[in-house]
Amino acid sequence: MTDIELVPKIAQYFNVTTDELFGMPVNDYKNIDQKLCNYINSLSDVKERFRLCYHANS
Repeated sequence: MTDIELVPKIAQYFNVTTDELFGMPVNDYKNIDQKLCNYINSLSDVKERFRLCYHANS
């Protein structure tokens, strides 16, 4: 039985996440900010509200 403290090192060795090591589903969070902006921009009625909110808080 593997010592639980070794799990992160094993995952790092194989260049995977600990979730992947245990067969858990992995979400793609790479470039999440760009994906969110692209999604919001695709919603024309929400686009103006987002722009106003973003600029109001900056």
